[in-house]
Amino acid sequence: MPLLTLQSVRQYYEQNTRLFSFFGGSNKAKSIHRAIWFPEVQDLKQALTASNRLILNEIQDLILKDPISQLHLIDLGCGIGGTLFYLINHIPLPAMAAGLTISPAQARLARNQALKETNWHTIGFAVADYQTVPLQEKTCDLVFSIEAFAHATCPACYLAEAARLLRPGGRLVLIDDFLSATVLPETETHQRWLDAFRQGWRLPGLRTPVWVAVEAARHGLIQIKGRNLTTWLKLRTLPQWTADLLLNVGSKLPIRHAIWGSMLGSLALQHCLKAGLVDYQLLVFERQA
Repeated sequence: MPLLTLQSVRQYYEQNTRLFSFFGGSNKAKSIHRAIWFPEVQDLKQALTASNRLILNEIQDLILKDPISQLHLIDLGCGIGGTLFYLINHIPLPAMAAGLTISPAQARLARNQALKETNWHTIGFAVADYQTVPLQEKTCDLVFSIEAFAHATCPACYLAEAARLLRPGGRLVLIDDFLSATVLPETETHQRWLDAFRQGWRLPGLRTPVWVAVEAARHGLIQIKGRNLTTWLKLRTLPQWTADLLLNVGSKLPIRHAIWGSMLGSLALQHCLKAGLVDYQLLVFERQA
């Protein structure tokens, strides 16, 4: 399996971002996130912004817990900025917000949208590796990533950097796919699905929640919440023989554009989720003193 590098992640989004935005319903929410169909969700736009609301819940908890006069938050792997735009329109106090993306194409789209946002918050976007953030330590109240942590080429480096950025009492929120801590690939087909998902979506940082919690604790980040969101995803799995055939044939076709790998990765993900090999989860950590 080819080595997944920072450059391969950048190329993935440089080639795919506009296609994701056009075909994935992202224009409804200005983000490239999974639709989560909680019981109270009424339509696709609400489903696409459900992950944003989970981040907002953590902000509201922080505000209740600490007398914050101005909120400082950073989205590590911000995509086209949809979550930050959502948050700054719902936060009830002044905020300084920053979004980092490895993709220049995503940063351009986010900055263009930021010019249309007229409110009393400050928001900015930069092209940078979120494993080496150009900000001072202990400057953030909230650090978060939605479907971005698994792109880390060094997930331990990501967690160390998040801990460095957070003030004591600040929170790290991760919403992403994680390897199951209890279900292991039992067949060659299961392993092919996992490999296709990891390779197609460029996920060198795919880990179990247990691994993340243990590594986070090494950097003073203590897990305070964990929630499996897989139940509220709408899985669209094909019959196994059809999926196996498509995966086998598709992996041999000489198509180099990243969208092809993304499509095969999406196919594999559906079966990984159904088989319990992967879970879509919310993990929340608090920075200790």
